[in-house]
Amino acid sequence: HVEAVFPLDVFARGENGVFGRTDFCESHGARILIKEFADGVICWTGGTHDFPRLKSRWRKFLIEDEFSREAFDHLFAALLVSLRGGCCIYQGDELGLTQAEIPYDKMQDPFGIAGYPQVKGRDGSRTPMPWQHNAPHASFTTAAEPWLPIPEDHYHHAVDVQDKAKSSLLNKYRRLIHWRNQQPALRRGKLDLLPNPEPILGFIRHCPEQRLLCLFNLSPMPIHFDLSDYPNCEEADEVDFTNRRYEDTVELPGYGVFFGQLPV
Repeated sequence: HVEAVFPLDVFARGENGVFGRTDFCESHGARILIKEFADGVICWTGGTHDFPRLKSRWRKFLIEDEFSREAFDHLFAALLVSLRGGCCIYQGDELGLTQAEIPYDKMQDPFGIAGYPQVKGRDGSRTPMPWQHNAPHASFTTAAEPWLPIPEDHYHHAVDVQDKAKSSLLNKYRRLIHWRNQQPALRRGKLDLLPNPEPILGFIRHCPEQRLLCLFNLSPMPIHFDLSDYPNCEEADEVDFTNRRYEDTVELPGYGVFFGQLPV
C-alpha cells in the first residue's frame, strides 16, 4: 500500500535525522512527525529489522532504573496504539527483546560482515522469536540450529513466560490493542495536537461518537496537568495506567499515561 510506506525523507531531515536525535524521547520530536502527516495518515512503528532493537536503542536515553524503563516501555506501547493511522510492532519488541551480540562466525548480514568490526550489521535485531523458554532454540525451529543464534537472555522473555505474567510487556500490548479496537476515536478519528509545554505530549483523538484526551509524560519525574480547560473530563476505561487526581489536576507519574473521555 503506497499510503503506508516508510517516510524515509522525513527521518533523514535535520542533524542526524529525526530518529537520530537524543531529544526524540521529548515531545517535540514526536510533534515533528505528527505535523508532517496532519493531512494524512502514517503507519507508525518503533522498531524494524534494519535498526537496533527498540529496547536497546532508547535505553541509553533513560535513567538507570528498571522501574522507569518498564514504565517507558508501557508508555511507548500506549503512544503507538493512540496515534492516527496504522501501527506495526516488529517481532520481539512486544517482548522487550534487546539487541543481540552476534559472533562473527554466526553473522549472516552481508552489510555487517563487510563492515566488521566497526559495523556489526543488522543481525542483532533479526534473531528468532523465543516462544518457549525451556525448549531447544526457544521452540522457534526443530532444525539443528537456527539461522541466527538466540541470546541467552531472550529465553527469559519468551512468550510462554510473559503469557503467565499479567504485568508483562506482551500482555500490556495485548490489552492496549484490544482497548484500541473498542475506541471509535482511535480507530478512525482525527488528531489535534495540544500546545502544552515539555515534557507532556498531548493530543485529542475525536470522531462524531467520541472525544479522547491522550496525555504522555515523556520524563522520569511526576508531572501535574491542569484539566480545567477540559470540563467534565472523566478517566477512560483503560485500566492499566493509574494516576492521582485532585479536582481539575491530574498527576502523571514518570513516563505515565492518562486517557480521558471528553464530552462529545
